[in-house]
Amino acid sequence: INLDVVKRLQKVLEDAGAKVVLTRTEDINVPLYDRVKIAKQEDSLICISIHSNALADGADPFKKHGTSVFFYNKESAQLAKTMRDVITQNLGTKDDGVSKCSFVMTRPTMPLSVLIEVAYMIHPEEYKLLLDKDFRQKAAESIKSGLEQYLLNSVNSDGTN
Repeated sequence: INLDVVKRLQKVLEDAGAKVVLTRTEDINVPLYDRVKIAKQEDSLICISIHSNALADGADPFKKHGTSVFFYNKESAQLAKTMRDVITQNLGTKDDGVSKCSFVMTRPTMPLSVLIEVAYMIHPEEYKLLLDKDFRQKAAESIKSGLEQYLLNSVNSDGTN
């Protein structure tokens, strides 16, 4: 599911003229630190890690679900907030928040790094959405829109970028 969203995101971003580097193109495990290393070696400006959330045993998926975005460094906070706002608005998912969290994929200071939990695979309705290719396409387009909005706001905020 996540790889499919990523490949759809790659297509919509490349169609818009972006250079996209994937840390994996097949359904294989790439160690987390290798993913960060690839992003840095490619001089990436922004690193977006795509996931489908779950909960610890015993947690209630009807209370905690939706879309969440994680960041660690303050430089990535506005990117995370913008991504969350656009994705939840476009997908109609519950806002599960923006959180500062020290994940391997959120710690780099360069590139800017965020981890997006599109929806909860443990929540029955959201899992059905994740299985729907049209929803995954809409998720990819929403992530692209969030990225575009962030970049446009960055340019407009100081006029120098």
